[in-house]
Amino acid sequence: MLITFKNKHHADVVMFGDVAVIFLRAMGESETPPGILRGDEIAVAAKKLKEFLAGIPRQDDDAEDEQAAKHGEPPARKVHLSQRALPLLELLDRAYSKQSDVIWE
Repeated sequence: MLITFKNKHHADVVMFGDVAVIFLRAMGESETPPGILRGDEIAVAAKKLKEFLAGIPRQDDDAEDEQAAKHGEPPARKVHLSQRALPLLELLDRAYSKQSDVIWE
């Protein structure tokens, strides 16, 4: 399942459902599309999401990379949730600055 976040002042942000649900829960929103954020709700949701992301420890990948190198494999590069959230946070910031609704479906 894909979830698309939309705002008329930003390109759509499309995410796999499992990641989008994590972000929606962190923002205190319903994980079942469709949904909408208006006005100050946008700033509150963005703040909650940023606080959630700040609380997630970044794993040290050095040990895994060393093991991969020993076996002649390329290092595994994982995409952290904070990186996956960047486009959504940009959309939320733009929407709030323009006082324009954010919807997801």
